[in-house]
Amino acid sequence: MKIKQGLSVEEHKKIGKQLKQTTSLITGLVIALEQAYSGESCPAVTAKRIESLLWELRSDLEGYMSREHDSEDTSIYYGREK
Repeated sequence: MKIKQGLSVEEHKKIGKQLKQTTSLITGLVIALEQAYSGESCPAVTAKRIESLLWELRSDLEGYMSREHDSEDTSIYYGREK
């Protein structure tokens, strides 16, 4: 079985930035839906699931980043935009 190389540091940085932006957009959508309908409405619940999955993906990729590039700063999946 061939071992896959994983993402480069630059790829992790690009994806991290995209995921931060996407999470921010979905969080805004969650807030808007909760205000327009309710926190228990189908649209709000679905948006919250998407938001949760984005956080899970960020956490998973942070773990891969730390294993693949142990000398690199893994805060690219969290932390503020630089």
